[in-house]
Order: sequence, then C-alpha cells, then structure tokens
Amino acid sequence: MKKKTAKVFQTALFVVIIVLILTAVFFMVMNRAKNNRPKFVFGKAILWVETGSMKPEIDERSYILVSSADKKDVKVGDVIVFVCKDKSLPVYNALVTHRVIEVTEAGYITKGDNNPAADSLAVARGDIVAIYNKNLPVCTFFGRIFSSGVGLLIIVAFTLFACAFIYIPDLVKAVKDIKTENREEEIDRRVKEEVKRLEREYNGKQLPETISVEKEKEKQSDPGEQTENGADKV
Repeated sequence: MKKKTAKVFQTALFVVIIVLILTAVFFMVMNRAKNNRPKFVFGKAILWVETGSMKPEIDERSYILVSSADKKDVKVGDVIVFVCKDKSLPVYNALVTHRVIEVTEAGYITKGDNNPAADSLAVARGDIVAIYNKNLPVCTFFGRIFSSGVGLLIIVAFTLFACAFIYIPDLVKAVKDIKTENREEEIDRRVKEEVKRLEREYNGKQLPETISVEKEKEKQSDPGEQTENGADKV
C-alpha cells in the first residue's frame, strides 16, 4: 500500500513538473511577443501591458484578454489596443492600450486613465487592433514570476529537487540490488573453487557426504564457522 501511494505521489509530482515547464515556456514566448501584433484564437488574444498608464483599471506588467476589433463599433469609454503613430513618443509603432474619450472625424481621441492629458494624435480606425475585455490576474502572477531571473531560478531549483525526490530512491535501490547480486556471484565463485580444491585433495575420490555446495555456501556466508584447513568444526 505504501509503495502504491509513493508511486502515485511520484507520478503526480512528475505531472506538476511538466505543467510548470510548459507554463514557463508559454510565458517566455508571450513575453518575447510583448510588442508584436496579437495572435487571435477564436477572436481572442492575450496581451502584455508594460506601463501603468491605465491604472487602476490595468496595472503595469499585466496580462489582459482582448478581442478582435474587426467589424466592431468602437465607442466612447472603450479601452482599445492600437498602433501608436506618434513619432515623438518612445512607443512609436508599438501597441498602446488606452481609453477612447472622444470620437471625431479625424479618428478616436484616447487617453490613459492614469495620464494627465489625452494622447496628442487621434487614432485612425485602421490602427485599432483589439478591444480590451478584462484582466487576467492568474496569467499576470505567473507571467511576472517567469519574466524574472529569480522566478526562473526557483522553477529550476524546484524541478531539480523534484527529480531527485522521484529518481534517487530508485537509484539507491538499483545500487543495492547490484551489490547483492555481486555478493551472491562472489559466494558461488568461492564455493566452486572450494569444491574443486577438495576434489583435488581427494584425488578424484567421492567427497564425504557432509561436503556439499549448500554447506560450502553457508561457510562462505559465515566465515566464523570455518577452521584453518577449510573443514567444518567438529
């Protein structure tokens, strides 16, 4: 029962390790694609927001869920993701997530909730790539961990510890089995050598009934039962 429970626990731990590794790979890929165009799946995508311009609605370094802006009417109050075309800004040609505060003939006037003033350029309809749906706190939590060196170090350390917990007992058992097998082979070898020695001493005569392979094995296993000439004690 204990062995079965340990096996189930080891399997569960192995599954956790695989999930952690896959999660780490997922967020590393997502973090590399922070400023790229979103990849929509069934009209939805996950994006990383780097700054706090939309606080308190969206914190800095957060993942958000967005939907495709195609064939959707954008209205005042919507939070949109668009390509910044203001060359005077460091985020030029990158994705920006701001709220629409006015709709004009020139385009959409946007502003970060945490910014003191509206954006200088109106956003053209063709520059809108997505509409904000909601925050993803779980993704944000893991994303922040895996985006830092300390987080990756913790994951690697946990993985190594878990692997050691799973495989070291089996390795120890395998070593013990090898030692036991080698000892048995050594006993068999010594028994055969002893039998051959006794046969030579008796010049091919039949050995006494008291001498047998089983008794020789017992003597090899317990050297204290032997005398100096190799015969049993009387």
